[in-house]
Amino acid sequence: MTLIAHAAEKKIINPNELKLIEHSLSARNTPIDQVMLNKSQTITLSHQSTIEDALGIYSKTKHSRYPVIDDNHNICGILLIKDLIPLGDNTSTPIINILRTPHFTPSSQSVLSLLNRMQQTYQHMSIVLDEYGQFQGVVTIEDLLEQIVGQIEDEYDDHHPEYIIKLAHGEFLVQGATPIEQYNRYFEAKLDTQSFDTIAGIVSHHFGYIPKKGETITIHDMVLTIHKASATAIKELHVNKETSSPGQESN
Repeated sequence: MTLIAHAAEKKIINPNELKLIEHSLSARNTPIDQVMLNKSQTITLSHQSTIEDALGIYSKTKHSRYPVIDDNHNICGILLIKDLIPLGDNTSTPIINILRTPHFTPSSQSVLSLLNRMQQTYQHMSIVLDEYGQFQGVVTIEDLLEQIVGQIEDEYDDHHPEYIIKLAHGEFLVQGATPIEQYNRYFEAKLDTQSFDTIAGIVSHHFGYIPKKGETITIHDMVLTIHKASATAIKELHVNKETSSPGQESN
């Protein structure tokens, strides 16, 4: 690392190249369980779901892939939304017959190792298992790449998203870019609008660093859990109106 720092000091490499090298080296030692989306925050479908059920979830969350669980809450397949297109209007059709085989990985595997493996096998999502072989969370190839290159956006990303989406059980999916004023109006909150522009900014401030997926904090009696984040920014949060949380508390 001293050689790399020396190269940066001599302007042989620029600051962006230095950051990329540092993140790549860090990815060799970062285990998947530090960047995955935890099981409790993963949006899944039941193996008994129909196409209509899947489209209902998709209309709210806009994910391209969903892990599917069986009666024992084990992952039995992955549903790709694009696989629904050939089925047309047969919305009562069960999804069980069109599931893709899931790709599994141990939580101890490193970011860089899994990234190489997923590239070689053309996988976009991997199911993370704990040491007992139990479902622990999910990670996508985009999540892994963002640990190295930072936030990625493509032509399919919504640059004008619906900032706050109401989910089931009193939960909400909130975009990190949600303006504080809009968040305050929606939740009747009183977060600081002078020092921060977005909910991502104020949450990062309360953590004192950019949190990882699954980390939780309570701010003004609202439980906020990181749903999606890169190495440089919070992208989505789960917000719950409950007043207790297993994570940090902040006033």
